[in-house]
Amino acid sequence: MIEQLNTTNEHIDDLIGKVLSSEASAAELALLNEWMAESAENALYFKQVKSLFDTSNASANAIPFDVDAAWNKVHTRINTKAKRGRVIPLHSKQTIWVWRIAAALVVLIGLGVVLYQSMNQEIPHYALQSLDSVVKDTLSDGSTAVLNKQTELTFIHDVKGKVRTATLKGEAFFEVKHNDQEKFIIQSDELHIEDIGTSFNVKALPGADSAEVYVKEGVVRIYTNAQDGITLQAGETGIYVRSKKEFIKKETTSETDAGAYATHDFKFRNARLEKVIRKLNEVYETKIELSSAVLNDCRISVNFNDDDIETIAQVIAESLGLSVEMKNGKLLLSGEGC
Repeated sequence: MIEQLNTTNEHIDDLIGKVLSSEASAAELALLNEWMAESAENALYFKQVKSLFDTSNASANAIPFDVDAAWNKVHTRINTKAKRGRVIPLHSKQTIWVWRIAAALVVLIGLGVVLYQSMNQEIPHYALQSLDSVVKDTLSDGSTAVLNKQTELTFIHDVKGKVRTATLKGEAFFEVKHNDQEKFIIQSDELHIEDIGTSFNVKALPGADSAEVYVKEGVVRIYTNAQDGITLQAGETGIYVRSKKEFIKKETTSETDAGAYATHDFKFRNARLEKVIRKLNEVYETKIELSSAVLNDCRISVNFNDDDIETIAQVIAESLGLSVEMKNGKLLLSGEGC
């Protein structure tokens, strides 16, 4: 099997594919030759890929591969590390040469389509991870997921079983593409969150005693295998306390910030300025600072809906008679008080 390259060129495989498919320009061919000349390892890698490519061409008419299944099977065996704040797709559209290489790899390791189908495995279509930034991606069923910082999500689309399952560690906002024929369920340890056509936020931090579900639109059911749980409507929040095996339903207050990292939707009502700034700084990369603690107790009622942080700072300043300036990479609010 080909060893993983530690290459400085993230697109070297694309370049090799174009050359093997006779789609490369003269400049691209020269670039590949230059790369192979840099080291014996590079030259060996090209030789191995070409061998696989030739093998798959020779076998193309003899083996009826399902290339989607082949690529998924091979990709789950590649030891790929997630880059910071980067999504790792386990199912993606590739050019024809990539499918052929994937099929050839499956031939070499004895995992043909017949074996794959007989095993009837559920293959994760996506594994998503965010570290120090928010990550948004579209899942294979057309639903979208926005991961807050320090969150992990795996997604399994079992077409045969007619169920879509996401396993969550952290916090994520979902906009589910509803399908009457397929359930959409999120799992967090023993807790299950079932979508009934909606958008909602799930906060299930590792090690936390409680998990929280806020429904922005539609309906959600939360339950465990041992308990029927509760059904939540739009504007409601459900809390599951693990230690007590207890479900709690509450009306969402007008100042809720659940999912704000994903929607940038804030509603503040007579809120302390210190709290407003703290909530905004949890979401935006550019931070806001107050010049003096005397401003902490200023109060403001304001809505923000997907506004940029500079606009937000200007609105706050004008509303409270303050000034705002960019200083040391931060937006500084100054004034004598309120």
